Amino acid sequence: MTVVGQRESRTQKRVIVHLQQLGYDYLGHWRSREGNANVEEDRLRAWLANRDLAHGLAGKALEKLRGAACVGGAQTLYEANREVYGLLRYGVKVKPGVGENHETVWLIDWRNPDRNDFAVAEEVAIAGKRSKRPDLVLYVNGIALAVLELKRSTISVTHGIRQNLDSQKKDFIGHFFTTVQLVLAGNETEGLRYGAIETPEKHWLRWKEAAGNPVDGTNPLLLELGRLDAPSATYLYIDKKMRDHGLFQAICRVNRLDGADKEYGYVVDYKDLFRSLERAVDDYTGAAFASFETGDVAGLLKNRLKLAREHLEEARETVKALCEPVDPPRDTASYIRWFCAAADQGGGDEGHAKRRVTFYRAVARCVRAWANLANETAAAGYSEADSGQIREEIDHYEKVRQEVKLASGDYLDMKVFEPAMRHLLDTYLRAEGSVKVSAFDEMGVVEMLVEHGAGTLVTALPKDVGNSEEAVAETIENNVRRLIVDETAVNPKYYAKMSTLLNDLVEQRRKEALDYREYLQRIEELAKQVARPRDEAYPDGIDTAALRALYDNLGGDNDELRQRLANADRPVRPERRHGGLARQRDEGAQDQAGDPGGDRRSDRRPRRRSPGTGQGAG
Repeated sequence: MTVVGQRESRTQKRVIVHLQQLGYDYLGHWRSREGNANVEEDRLRAWLANRDLAHGLAGKALEKLRGAACVGGAQTLYEANREVYGLLRYGVKVKPGVGENHETVWLIDWRNPDRNDFAVAEEVAIAGKRSKRPDLVLYVNGIALAVLELKRSTISVTHGIRQNLDSQKKDFIGHFFTTVQLVLAGNETEGLRYGAIETPEKHWLRWKEAAGNPVDGTNPLLLELGRLDAPSATYLYIDKKMRDHGLFQAICRVNRLDGADKEYGYVVDYKDLFRSLERAVDDYTGAAFASFETGDVAGLLKNRLKLAREHLEEARETVKALCEPVDPPRDTASYIRWFCAAADQGGGDEGHAKRRVTFYRAVARCVRAWANLANETAAAGYSEADSGQIREEIDHYEKVRQEVKLASGDYLDMKVFEPAMRHLLDTYLRAEGSVKVSAFDEMGVVEMLVEHGAGTLVTALPKDVGNSEEAVAETIENNVRRLIVDETAVNPKYYAKMSTLLNDLVEQRRKEALDYREYLQRIEELAKQVARPRDEAYPDGIDTAALRALYDNLGGDNDELRQRLANADRPVRPERRHGGLARQRDEGAQDQAGDPGGDRRSDRRPRRRSPGTGQGAG
């Protein structure tokens, strides 16, 4: 039982006792000991002396280790550590004499862990540009392989992580970490975190086991997977000979998960190294997992095709579940109603927006999962008929996604999709040539309606939308509503009136009080009023967006106010302004004052694109 607020010194003593129970020798308190190093040569020589080595081999191996563990010149800490790791894992190749064959001197006995010399020292003072004193250092055969920093239970373990990272800098004791393969930090409340040298704080992992046997800290697989400072990759192209450690390290990097979207990596083997790959995996996962419970390591190695099929089926089920509440016959209008709601309800509340985003992402995951299997469906266990059905199904939901985006005004909200989505769709979902989804280019629904009229807009809409009068109406109404909402802050009273007019028009359409042609004419006229307030609706002199807003919201029926607004001095354009859209509006108003004799239509504020249109919309 631990004490609340327990100091790290007591935790440190408990860890030492536990390590002694596992077979570690306690070397003592090395705070005042001189000459502390990452290779305790006397201890290593003593261990090598019992290895039945030929005369002189131990000295030569120690000399190679000493050289590899040096940081200087162009040699970085990571490079030195990697070189030392190679000597530890594969032994030191030395020649007994001139003309003789190389022999391997093993610095660690991997086959017989119990024959190694395990030891721990506390408060190990290390001299450097700025000296540091790690709490615990674990030695195997005199070589420092692990460093542990401990904190009291009321101090976050992140302090220990940062302390370790500081120690590894060249301005402190970076040279000591050339042999260190495991860096740990912990306290009584948060447990233990670990990483390799120079591992960024955010990549440190939580230790899931209290302790194993004395060799846990030198487990080669654990050390290799801990190298999170190396950049990850998705594809590995093998175009040169690789083996053992190098090959396995490459596999680890390509399969490292660096985000929610990455599930595994791909290996493209140009050198027919599959057999070597099998041996490397077996080498590093056979003995490496020997000290773990079966349940803890089950499933670490998976069949890619089986896993990919499971991901695809899961993604399909997710999309189907999201569309399950859509009313029959589940046509375009039905999907729009479910994901967008009605225009008189503001086009849907925040819940509808979240529903759409969830649907967009689910379809994206489904497309990605299908793309991972599209060229190997037979190997994954799908029949030709099944593959065709899945292809049609995903194509259907992708079209629904496009239509919902358009109807809701999310048309160019690309934040929820991967940059490669279009490539995947064109590659795996469409056998025919590419088809232009719409003719909008950078125009939005409202802007096209205002500029080119309802007839042109209907023609430009996707086929499934344009063929449904209800879908066309819902699409236009939602986009007009969104523009009203966006512009309300500019002139609340005016746009509140526009909102009422839109609600009335929607109600008449639903009651079938208008035929389709008349409805299109009315909605086109309303869209123009929303996008471009009419000058003729205001008295002379009320000819800018700012004056119109003041006139509408401060009591336009007041003659004195109207006269004062009409005679108001126009501000001079400032040299430089900041503020995005507000700046555009102010400059638009100022341009009007600068050209009182010009065309009245030209003095309006710069026309804003409809929501969901143009580059960067959303």
